Amino acid sequence: FLARYLALPTSPREMLESDYSLSIIRKWVNHPNVHIRFNHADSANNLSFILKVPKLVSLPDDYSELMNSVSNFTCPKTVGPDARNTPSMCLVCGQILCSQSYCCQAELDGSSVGACTYHAHHCGAGVGIFLWVRKCKMVMLSGRSRGCFVPTPYLDQYGETDFGLDRGNPLSLCPERYAKIQRMWVNHWIPEEVTRNQEASSGHHIPDWLTF
Repeated sequence: FLARYLALPTSPREMLESDYSLSIIRKWVNHPNVHIRFNHADSANNLSFILKVPKLVSLPDDYSELMNSVSNFTCPKTVGPDARNTPSMCLVCGQILCSQSYCCQAELDGSSVGACTYHAHHCGAGVGIFLWVRKCKMVMLSGRSRGCFVPTPYLDQYGETDFGLDRGNPLSLCPERYAKIQRMWVNHWIPEEVTRNQEASSGHHIPDWLTF
């Protein structure tokens, strides 16, 4: 019923034999790169359609190693002591960016947004997951004005996180927690997690996620 309502073919055969599908197939087989590929010897054996499940970046076991990895980060647009303020790591690609600062704001569709929000727009189609290294917080972004703080996958010897690095205990990576975050990202559950956290924290101070 839905296929008929949307004027779509009701069977795979009709879809594949439609004029539009055939035109796409003809464009593909007539592409120069396809001819180059098949003109090589044993080209049929070289074709591979195995898809790999995307993964977040690998993190060190010791949190101090992560701190050291960003210790030399400086803002590309700031000179002086403020150039080392709040680096955040994109867990999708590993890039280090300024966060919650006005130094690296960029324009996005006529609005001024923070470096992480701008990066998430291009790296994750508006969805971002960042590790605020010097605060030991994870930031999840969904769109330009919605986000939340969540605990990092790093735990101390008592199995607790150190939100904000207030206690100063040594922290080690918990593979199970990071795998849970990985599943959340792969299954596109970040927007749902952001919504759930915002509903739970309604009435509290909400950061200006647009400038993050």
